[in-house]
Amino acid sequence: MGRKFTVGKKQGSTKKGVSVYSNLARKRQVKKDAKARKKAEYLATLPKHPLKRLLYRLHPKRVAKYWFSRQGLFMFLKIIGVCMLLLVLTGTALFAYFRKDLDQINPDTLSQRVRTTVTKYYDRNNKLLWEDKGDGDYTLVVDHKNIAPCMDQATVAIEDKDFYKHGGISPTGIMRAFISNSRGNDVQGGSTLTQQLVKLVFLRDEALRSGRGLAGIPRKIKEIILAVEVERMYSKEQILGLYLNESPYGGRRNGVESAAQTYFGKSSKDLNLSECALLAAIPNNPSAYNPYNIAGRNALLARQRKVIDNMVEM
Repeated sequence: MGRKFTVGKKQGSTKKGVSVYSNLARKRQVKKDAKARKKAEYLATLPKHPLKRLLYRLHPKRVAKYWFSRQGLFMFLKIIGVCMLLLVLTGTALFAYFRKDLDQINPDTLSQRVRTTVTKYYDRNNKLLWEDKGDGDYTLVVDHKNIAPCMDQATVAIEDKDFYKHGGISPTGIMRAFISNSRGNDVQGGSTLTQQLVKLVFLRDEALRSGRGLAGIPRKIKEIILAVEVERMYSKEQILGLYLNESPYGGRRNGVESAAQTYFGKSSKDLNLSECALLAAIPNNPSAYNPYNIAGRNALLARQRKVIDNMVEM
């Protein structure tokens, strides 16, 4: 029997494929040559002297024309992409570096670390005879349900308006804190309530040693890592309750219960709006806003009004 061969057809298909590839390569080369020619023509119009050429290119009109062109837009997107990649890589590296220093800290023990430090003595009839508050700072811890609701509202209003929205850290607050720390200034609202709680419970001594300058940046990174983990383990209500029981309120007093008893002669569950606003104003600077500090009384009252204004705005 005779055999049929289709070599001609295959060769025709091959030639067609090569032709398409050749056309694409030719078009790409033509486009590349046109671009190179256009660039050469542009460079020919520039001054010969290097300094004059640089000044010519840096003319505001030419710079603006470049950045508002398609080429400038692509360059801008490239720069943004590279910066984001570097930010992610830097953040990952910092997390890995400082995480090893935090292995001995267990965020799940946070609630056990916030505890009453006052020893109470009772007689046989369960009547309180004496409270031993020690020589240093003391803390009276109460159930969060036994703290006046206005204390929650006042604290969130002045310390962390986005408390119920974030996951433990505030990017804008971190940037503001970084800039302020780099300049050696005080940080204004740089930390969330969760970060402040972490600092008070886990990093208090390190915060005292490092201060607020550049030396405090490693501690701030640890604070951020722990804050994220704490937010994952505790509810917002638990975190706020722990903060109110641990936060300093002037002098030796830590915790809103000790502050309420000392300054108003009542339990924290019986505080009214103005009293809550006054107490919420103190932790930002406990020594300056201490109600017993006569020199700072006007500043304390001004901050109390600010707390109330913030509560109205929320």
